[in-house]
Amino acid sequence: MPELPDIDTYCHALRARVLGQPLARFELLSPFVLRTVTPAPSSAEGRVVTRVQRLGKRVVLTFEPDLHFVVHLMIAGRLRFEPTVAGGKPQKPLSPRAGALFALHFPSGRLTLGEVSKKKRAKLHVVTGETALREHDPGGVEPLEVDLAGFRAALTAENHTIKRALTDPRVLSGIGKYGQPCPVCAEPIQRIRYADNETNYCARCQNGGVLLADRGLSRLLRGDWPKTLEGLEELKRARSV
Repeated sequence: MPELPDIDTYCHALRARVLGQPLARFELLSPFVLRTVTPAPSSAEGRVVTRVQRLGKRVVLTFEPDLHFVVHLMIAGRLRFEPTVAGGKPQKPLSPRAGALFALHFPSGRLTLGEVSKKKRAKLHVVTGETALREHDPGGVEPLEVDLAGFRAALTAENHTIKRALTDPRVLSGIGKYGQPCPVCAEPIQRIRYADNETNYCARCQNGGVLLADRGLSRLLRGDWPKTLEGLEELKRARSV
């Protein structure tokens, strides 16, 4: 599931592309993605995007004056923006068979939510007003804002395993740091995938410098899969030559 850094990156990219843009057309390609009845998504047509924000692990697009599209990517949801083709040429039609769930058409381009899985988990809620919007906030603390005492209180409020506590949005609004330097040893945070789940870890601090096998990439590379951080760096240098 995309975590805090991924969602923040999405919001940053979307602000540069759709903020201040009027919605020309809403296109629904899979009815399973829409989890509310009223107001209709088409009621946003003609309205300008006034805000893009993160709400826990959700991306929220706000249209004037107080209409909100709350997008939960879940595990396999991905947002894609395609700029308007020069000369006014029509864009390639979208297909639900390719995983497209809905599209927002703006003068600047087309924003599509797709799902790289056969399981229909991504969600779109359309709500009016701040009160209705806050009902979609699980209430977890912000890990980059909370102090040590608040973090400890959140983790120990209920009898959870560490994994369950760290992935529960009612405890933490989101976690991550993939590719970023570990705050202890400064080595880049690694990521492995198992089934539909992703896990970030520090190979140096948490596994003695040994890389964990990724069910996808390690199977592809087989004997070439590096066992250590040093081996990973050598592989990257070799591929860049």
